[in-house]
This record gives sequence, structure tokens and C-alpha cells, in this order.
Amino acid sequence: CASTFFLATSVNAQSRAAQEVIDLNRQALEAYGNLEFEEARTLLERALSTAQRGSVTGNPLARTHLNLGVVAVGGFSDNATGLSHFDQALRADPNVQLDPLVSTPDIQQVFGLAR
Repeated sequence: CASTFFLATSVNAQSRAAQEVIDLNRQALEAYGNLEFEEARTLLERALSTAQRGSVTGNPLARTHLNLGVVAVGGFSDNATGLSHFDQALRADPNVQLDPLVSTPDIQQVFGLAR
């Protein structure tokens, strides 16, 4: 009974963390769209540490790395950091795709290298 309670509690905490990661990603993309690159990066780094603390994996983690890659390449012209994040995104979820709304030819090229 105690182990069932622990499992339910950790699953609940994990889904709360996943929701927070998703919300932070949404806020970050809004900031990115407003050309607030520093703010976008800060929000995504917070999402990443929330994911790590909450044991969030799969698509929310992949999306966070993907968005960090977009911000690195598109916002800071940092292809090396972008490539690293795209690589980590694909490891977390091999099916993750770039969002056409924030994807530029430069971003697509670096993502293609990670693939």
C-alpha cells in the first residue's frame, strides 16, 4: 500500500513537472517571437532544470532542447550550441520536429546536421 502511494505521488509530481516544462516552453517561444532572446533562453533553461528535477523525459524534454537549439541558432547565431541541443532533443525523442513558425533555413540546416 505504501509503495502504491509513493508511486502515485511521484507520477503526480512528474506530471506537474511536465506541465510546468510545457508552460515554460510556451512562454519562451512567446518571448522568442517578441525578439526577447535572453528571456527565451532563461525560460528554457528553467524548463530544462525543472525537467531534470521532475524526471521529465520524452517529448517535453525533447521540445525544450529543440527550442534551446532554435534560440541558440536563431537568436544568438550560436550553431555549435544549437547543434548540441538539437542532438539532445533527438536523443530524448527521435521523432521531434522543428516548428515551422520558428524555423529558418539556418535553423533547419543545423537541425539537419544533428539528424
